[in-house]
Amino acid sequence: MSIVTKSAATAKEESYAEESGAEESVSVFLDAYGLPREDIPLDELNLSVRSYNCLKNAGFDYASKLVGVTEEALLSIKKLGVKSAGEILSKLETLSFQEVKEQALPAKENVSCKAFVAKIANTLVVSRIKLYQELLPVFERAEEDGRAVDSKDLFAAEYLRRALKHEILDLLSGFTFGAERSEIEALLPENVFAGGVIAEVIDEMAADGMIISTGSKIERRRKTILEYGQSISKENHREFFLKRLRGQTLAAIGGAAGVTRERARQVISQCLRVKPDVAEDKYIELFRKYRFSRKDFSLAFGEDDMTYNYLVIACGKRGELPVGDLLTDEAFPPEIRHKAESVVYKNYITISGERVYKSRSAIVDYLVRSYFQEEASFEDFT
Repeated sequence: MSIVTKSAATAKEESYAEESGAEESVSVFLDAYGLPREDIPLDELNLSVRSYNCLKNAGFDYASKLVGVTEEALLSIKKLGVKSAGEILSKLETLSFQEVKEQALPAKENVSCKAFVAKIANTLVVSRIKLYQELLPVFERAEEDGRAVDSKDLFAAEYLRRALKHEILDLLSGFTFGAERSEIEALLPENVFAGGVIAEVIDEMAADGMIISTGSKIERRRKTILEYGQSISKENHREFFLKRLRGQTLAAIGGAAGVTRERARQVISQCLRVKPDVAEDKYIELFRKYRFSRKDFSLAFGEDDMTYNYLVIACGKRGELPVGDLLTDEAFPPEIRHKAESVVYKNYITISGERVYKSRSAIVDYLVRSYFQEEASFEDFT
């Protein structure tokens, strides 16, 4: 099968095409992990005539160009309406790009390099051929110098380093409230990623803004809800959404723009429907389960009113369970349960390790129980 890349193919795609050979001609693109995938022509997506024509006229000739497209971006295409955008997004959810079968690695060339590539491919999503070609010079130089290959030299390779970063981001996606560095390191085999490579790459990702540190933990860097709101391209949609985040009512927003309350609600709902995952989404499950007041939510998590407003809009309502139940809820990590203590015990003080309610009678009761088991004078008590 001979590989034919699209006219918009990158140099990397073209080089892959030149390395492959066979009978049938297909279009190939490299996915986020650098793996070659068979692309799907637009006319094979079985879209309605309207959707097809709008996409074709806008330059979308292959399905790969639609990967990651948002409803907002689709609606900006001339003559493409809400119904067509919904059809296209639904179609994209069912798409599966077939992986192009790679050539076998050279049978008699560098055994050490092949063995290392095999170990990496068991952990990271990589193209074995591409990785072998990138790492082969490192192994050859080490053999010429009569020394062992330094892992830092291997992970200095751009493709391997990028694959490791993708894996770390994927692992962090499984931790709603972030993960300790040690937790990420424990999920990656020590015999493959030695010499402090993971810590070095994590530091680099933090410096590049790919991840953020939250106390002792790290999280994926996502847009905040404010950053998303400010990025909305349609001016009236952006204005409606930001006003709602700042606490204005639907009636006030609609009235200022000369539209109905319902129209304002529809615009804001559409903005929510097409938004990406944002940093504040980590609180959604918590907010849907427990009944935090605005003041208590800020006290526990240090978040501002805009975050609270967003959660109200996104969730529709607060949860029903009292915050006190969160203290023993193992569905949430210990640090989140601990933060709930500041709410549950906000009216208490701690004396010698015991929580005492902040009232005259409760403090007197504590003092009498703790220090005056026998009769004493009032002066002693004072």
